[in-house]
Amino acid sequence: MITKQERDAIVEREQALTKWLHENKRNYYQPAELPPWINPPTNDERSAVEVFDFITNPPKKYFLYIDLNGGSFQKCGHLAPQHNGPNGYATTWTGERLGSVSFGHAYCSNFGDIRVAIIVRAINGCRYVGTYFYSAGDYARIRLAKHQ
Repeated sequence: MITKQERDAIVEREQALTKWLHENKRNYYQPAELPPWINPPTNDERSAVEVFDFITNPPKKYFLYIDLNGGSFQKCGHLAPQHNGPNGYATTWTGERLGSVSFGHAYCSNFGDIRVAIIVRAINGCRYVGTYFYSAGDYARIRLAKHQ
């Protein structure tokens, strides 16, 4: 994990890039167009900042991604699919682990998509509950559990 000084340096570089984009009325850039004093952070650095902030300042609500860890969901007749295999992992969008995931029952929402109740035991020591949007992608929305 990165240190607070490394985190602050990466955030400062991100803010310089954001300021330059705003001043030039743009929401994209080509690396050759940037002034030499701007060194944009890499995706891995952004992810490291995300993990640092997740650990040091546990959020009440969060958006993350689910790695099924080799497991899958099997269709059970007319019922929603159920997970088989080991527990999964909660990750950042670059794949850094934020915790382990236990899967509950899957259900079909009113919109026809399949959602799965999940419990996340996070690396920050907190327990989160939420919804894994199985049929829409590999993402989930979680919130702190009322009882830790």
